[in-house]
Amino acid sequence: MDHLKTPFSQSLQAWAKGKAADATWLLGKGFPCTVSRVISSGVVEVNFQVNAGNFTLPRVIMPIEYPEYIRFPIQVGDKGVALPANVLLGGISGLGTGLPDLSQPANLSGLSFVWLGNTAWTPPIDPNAVEIYGPNGVILHDTAKETVFTLTGDGITIDLGGDLTINANGYTVTVNDGDVIADGVSLKTHTHPDVQSGADDTGPPNA
Repeated sequence: MDHLKTPFSQSLQAWAKGKAADATWLLGKGFPCTVSRVISSGVVEVNFQVNAGNFTLPRVIMPIEYPEYIRFPIQVGDKGVALPANVLLGGISGLGTGLPDLSQPANLSGLSFVWLGNTAWTPPIDPNAVEIYGPNGVILHDTAKETVFTLTGDGITIDLGGDLTINANGYTVTVNDGDVIADGVSLKTHTHPDVQSGADDTGPPNA
């Protein structure tokens, strides 16, 4: 019988506030989280790092925010934040199909993972330089993987699909078909002037 005691304007205001609160709760939530499982190089499962009180937040699978052409060595335990989108992302990420409509997704849907800076990160060698590193090193390659540059703690390996050309101070060194050509001089087929028998030295290679 409270509706008979409370003015209609107050009841309407309370009802409107309740509906607004319900709608706000449905909005996407940008929560801090850690990676609990790596599904693929572009998809992870995360564990939300919030004090949810009486609520138990589930672990959620979501895409990672970076392009196909740069693959970061994401690890279990990596720290970041789940950022909400205004619609479902499954059709774009491959975790679903079709085009999303404009309806508001549930508050733990339409999320994507992005890293956050952390005071515990490895200090850079030079804070004014771009540094690329990973637990196992760095790999650079073209899409077809015809040329692969691999840097690890044991050294550098270059698997070439074509020639290797180095230009420095006006000089060119080329590795081609099993031969090394430096400033136009072939390692395999070059000749020398002043060739003599015995222990005498020849002149430098002919250009």
